[in-house]
Amino acid sequence: MKFKDSCFLEEFIYLAIINKQTESPLRSDHLD
Repeated sequence: MKFKDSCFLEEFIYLAIINKQTESPLRSDHLD
C-alpha cells in the first residue's frame, strides 16, 4: 500500500511538472 501511494504521488508530481511546462501556446498542441 505504501509503495502504491508512493508511485501515485510520483506520477501526480510528474503530471504537475508536465502541466506547468505545457502552460504555453504548445499546450493546445499537447491537448490535441
